[in-house]
Amino acid sequence: MSQQRDAIKDLCPPWLSKGTYEKYMYNFGLSEDVLLEKMDQASRAHMPGQGTVTALPYIGLDRVMPQGPFEADADYARRLQKSLETWQRAGSRRAVMSQALTYIADYEIETGALRPRAASVSVSNGGTWATWDTYYNTSDITKAPAHTRVTLQNWDWDGNLTKWWRVWLIVFLATDSPVQPGDTWGTGTWGDTSRSWGFNLPSTFFDGYRALVRLWKSANAYYPWLIFSFDTSVNIYSPNVQGAESTWKRWSTNVGGCMVASRPADSRFVDGTGIYDANCRIPVRT
Repeated sequence: MSQQRDAIKDLCPPWLSKGTYEKYMYNFGLSEDVLLEKMDQASRAHMPGQGTVTALPYIGLDRVMPQGPFEADADYARRLQKSLETWQRAGSRRAVMSQALTYIADYEIETGALRPRAASVSVSNGGTWATWDTYYNTSDITKAPAHTRVTLQNWDWDGNLTKWWRVWLIVFLATDSPVQPGDTWGTGTWGDTSRSWGFNLPSTFFDGYRALVRLWKSANAYYPWLIFSFDTSVNIYSPNVQGAESTWKRWSTNVGGCMVASRPADSRFVDGTGIYDANCRIPVRT
């Protein structure tokens, strides 16, 4: 396609197509090319992957799909292209897990040894069974996760097996994940806002992660804890092994008169979707 700066010479009368006048007309044509380019960009700006990447945050606001902190613009554009289809699954565990994996930049399909990437688990009323939904490293997170029901429930967080609306979200972090272990209690520095206890990232990262889970979960579901596991083996948090035990309700348990850690040392437990009040209680469990 010829540009105005080149075509304008053929459109001009002879006396404007030579010498100094030709330069003036070239500048006019150049200005027209700029306006046409802006018109073209404006017409495509609302289409993710077609227009300027500077429009992506605004498209994300419109479609209520913010960009993940580690998500590349090209990946974000592809996700926005599927926003209508994605929102059809809002309120499902599948939606929560896929959005969580996108947030922490773990959405590529791998071909290596099988490992879990994300799982959601809940217990039926009375503890008759535990229901697991799992994405593995070979899974396409735009598809349904593996769904397993364990007849003899293997998830007993606190001995209370009647709260069927509780769901635990577990994300397994690979060694190349941007989310990595950090200083733990006793080794960190109070007032260091660049990281959170047990992580290498600030609390704002987890505020966004928690808000994302609230956005995509079902209205009846309550996520008491958001679990990050640095053990990517199938020997933990799986429908095939015993998961949470009743002692996990608290950080420590009394064994022979000594208080010892009750939860796995290679996992981190972040406050879930409940809303705390001034007395550090959770009157709103959302």
